[in-house]
Amino acid sequence: MPGHPGQEHCFYQWEESMRYSYHGRIKQRIRNKELKGWYIEDNYPKIGRALVLMFFTEPFERPIRPYRWDEYKPLLMDWYLSINRLESE
Repeated sequence: MPGHPGQEHCFYQWEESMRYSYHGRIKQRIRNKELKGWYIEDNYPKIGRALVLMFFTEPFERPIRPYRWDEYKPLLMDWYLSINRLESE
């Protein structure tokens, strides 16, 4: 903004940290075994097609847009394997 050198840069950093904290927090919740399940929704409100992660605690649902799905695959595979290990014991 005029008269405030570097303020645009600060806003950009804030915007980036907000975007990454959403996914960072979700990934942390998955690693902490808070994930209950997931499903694909074709018409999630205001998003459309989404991977919807369901958690035991609030917020109970977290939608993930398709372009981010690849980064969740390893976490979901680990989650799936850990669930199957618990059931087989």
